[in-house]
Amino acid sequence: MNTNVKITIVAGMAILLIMSCLAPAMAGAFPPDGPMRDKADGRQGHHRPAFGFWRNLQLVQDLGLTDEQVKQVREADFSYREKQLALQFQLDGLRLQMDKAFSADTVDNTAVRQLAAKTAEIKGQMFVQDVEARLMLGELLNADQIDKLKKHAKSRQRGHRGPEEKQGVANPSAGKPREQEIPMD
Repeated sequence: MNTNVKITIVAGMAILLIMSCLAPAMAGAFPPDGPMRDKADGRQGHHRPAFGFWRNLQLVQDLGLTDEQVKQVREADFSYREKQLALQFQLDGLRLQMDKAFSADTVDNTAVRQLAAKTAEIKGQMFVQDVEARLMLGELLNADQIDKLKKHAKSRQRGHRGPEEKQGVANPSAGKPREQEIPMD
């Protein structure tokens, strides 16, 4: 076969392969707020305390935080994250041990159950830490500041519309008024 024909066939196959990988992404198959948006640690972040807002100077001004409140929130943020990282490190180690236990030629059921119990305990500690952090945030801010913070969080979530509200190639009619259906007898 002619070398030019071979090159054309190989180039065509490469383009076809690339397009088959990119076409779903371009068609919106992987929305930025979809189920694959989870955190690296497996948590979706729906109930994480919002300590990091102290970095947003505009929000700090809008909330009317004092310098002392900013300092307390910043310290709580770093304390929370240090504890969370330590627990995450333990959890990652347990997951590795669990993977190793399941990969063995013969699975030790007792060891796997013990690892599962330890994993559940660590996840429970992480949950309790989240609750404690939220309670601490309630102690650091007054009711008005908490309401403003909640409104800010809701306004940020408005950008995450559901698939029926998204307008684009896959759903060009989104955002347009719908025609009223008239029942036909």
